[in-house]
Amino acid sequence: MERSTLKDDELWARALGLTVRDLRKTARLTQEQLAHELGITRNHMQKVERATTRVTFTTLIALANGLGINLVELLASAQQYVNDLPRMEDALKQLEAERLRGRPRKDDRTPAASRPRIR
Repeated sequence: MERSTLKDDELWARALGLTVRDLRKTARLTQEQLAHELGITRNHMQKVERATTRVTFTTLIALANGLGINLVELLASAQQYVNDLPRMEDALKQLEAERLRGRPRKDDRTPAASRPRIR
């Protein structure tokens, strides 16, 4: 991944998402636990970590507080990913592999016609 292939805002969003994920896992928190502490949904927390949503300044501060650090430390940690693009690329590949492992393969899914009906 070359810096020129990503816009700065996308690069920072991905770096922030990876940083939040790293810090959350280090704190041994689930997405649901951290989201609950921040007053957001688990789905929104997931979107923050996957960089599929934009984060407000208020949410940034809440994330830092929820992870037990200050905003400067959170941004400095994200800056480490921005400065080391190969590391970021490896982390993104690992994240995608984890996401795919958690999803059933097409041939493992039960066809809709053979699923029991819920009444």
